[in-house]
Amino acid sequence: MPIKPNVIYADEKENKDLTILPNMQNFVNESIQIPFDNGNRYISFFKRKMFPLIYNSPDIHKFWSYELYNKARAFIENKPQDMIVTFGQPMSVHIAGLKLKEKYSGIKWAAHFSDPWVDNPLNKKGFFTKLYNSYLEARVFRNADKLIFTSKETMELIAKRYPSSIIDKFEYLPHAYDETLYNYNQERDEEIFKISYIGGFYAQRSPKPLFDAVYSIFKENSEILHNVKFQIVGNMGRHSTLVDKYKMILPYFEFIKNVPYDESLELMVKSNLLLVIDAPADVSVFFPSKLVDYIGSRRPIIGITPNGTSSSIIKSLGGKCADPLNSEEVRNMLVDVLSNKEDYKNFEVSDRYFEYEASIVTKKFFNILSQLGK
Repeated sequence: MPIKPNVIYADEKENKDLTILPNMQNFVNESIQIPFDNGNRYISFFKRKMFPLIYNSPDIHKFWSYELYNKARAFIENKPQDMIVTFGQPMSVHIAGLKLKEKYSGIKWAAHFSDPWVDNPLNKKGFFTKLYNSYLEARVFRNADKLIFTSKETMELIAKRYPSSIIDKFEYLPHAYDETLYNYNQERDEEIFKISYIGGFYAQRSPKPLFDAVYSIFKENSEILHNVKFQIVGNMGRHSTLVDKYKMILPYFEFIKNVPYDESLELMVKSNLLLVIDAPADVSVFFPSKLVDYIGSRRPIIGITPNGTSSSIIKSLGGKCADPLNSEEVRNMLVDVLSNKEDYKNFEVSDRYFEYEASIVTKKFFNILSQLGK
């Protein structure tokens, strides 16, 4: 039986991509938008640095979550609900969920985590800030009826700090793609072998391992790069300065600024090969949502990514991976790919790709919520 939930979500003033918003309205009962403004990014950065306990607990969106709680409480008072589901990032959403659970003890609550909270290796918090976040996380974990994570590695990492009574609430639910959003009949350029990276870069996630590998290949055997184009789609951030340092290999690259979501899916389908680039780590517990979009395009995937979630998924799909800190490994992977371009052009999708299709993942989600409702 289809479920049409009531949804409360942020109405961002900037960085909007309204591609899927009209389609969303077909799947929800009522929706409420709450104005959301990140404010000046420099002022936000200053607040986080100067007052970390306030603005990093859980994050700078905590004040917005107060309004989220008030809107949700008013809605529930008018139309009682059996269940709530909170989705973080940002983790402040779960604080609103916690308040609702404490006010309405009979309501069932599932908290969904796309990333780790306290254990997130990319969020460096000071001792007291981390201690306070540990307290907040523990309250959420104790009060939620289900704790849903997008990677098994995240579950294993967090389980080290909690008793079995909490671990018993854990559920694994991967990201999903909607195959109806893709046009699989698009033609590809037969002359150019296109390898695409689609997504932004930030401090830890850098295109440098890719540039280094292509530069090394160019010096040793430039012929192998004939008719090859690396397409970088998205914000380069602070790494845009790298472009000037690799002028010799720029003819093999194409840079495209941020594009709407539907256009990014189109670029994926038109590519011969899709590339994941992750930040260095001993073990990466992240399942990037962009990776599941890649899977939905039904194109072959490789990764410059450490051991962990992305690597395991890519390898299960038949792809190859190299550690971003191992330049020789990255280079050898690219050489192998470029030496077998015809195999990638004639790629046949495996059944593993369909495990992440929305209808399959939705059934798993429905089963989790059904158990919760008993």
